[in-house]
Amino acid sequence: MSATIKISCPVCGSVLAVKDSPDNEFRELTCPVCKKKSPYTSYRKIGANAGEHTEYPDSPLRQNEKDNAAIGKILVVDNGLAFQLKEGLNIIGRQSKSSNADIQLPCSSRRMSREHVVIEVRQVPGKGYVHYISLNKQQVNPTYIGSEPLIYGDKIILNEGDIIRLPDMTVRFVLPDIDKD
Repeated sequence: MSATIKISCPVCGSVLAVKDSPDNEFRELTCPVCKKKSPYTSYRKIGANAGEHTEYPDSPLRQNEKDNAAIGKILVVDNGLAFQLKEGLNIIGRQSKSSNADIQLPCSSRRMSREHVVIEVRQVPGKGYVHYISLNKQQVNPTYIGSEPLIYGDKIILNEGDIIRLPDMTVRFVLPDIDKD
């Protein structure tokens, strides 16, 4: 009988329970929450509590994971939608069936690209998580961090509360206060 282990989805961070097997390394898994398919090797092992099942993003267990809370999120200013960032590359663009963006923003116009900007989240020793934003392509409509234009090739460090002005949409970068538990 194989043990059940917990792994974290590389796209949305949901915690999944799977049977531990040496064959897993050669498989692709589809997350039941975000429906994205990823190689098993890109999932992060987070424990070995047998018998537990998938934890969805709004689960109280997920809300108490301080390491994931420190990664950050973006909030759509006009309607309050929130999108969790993951460690690594987060491609952000307008919602479309043909988009490969990790975060697809609901936008009625086509001024925003399907893959418009990238927020890279990296853990830096001694500094914690650092968030870098850059344009995904050279030719996109104007995008601003605060009042400064984002230029292709720039890699800007985001700070708590920074406003990102995308074409037809404004989002705010926030870091949850992990001391309030």
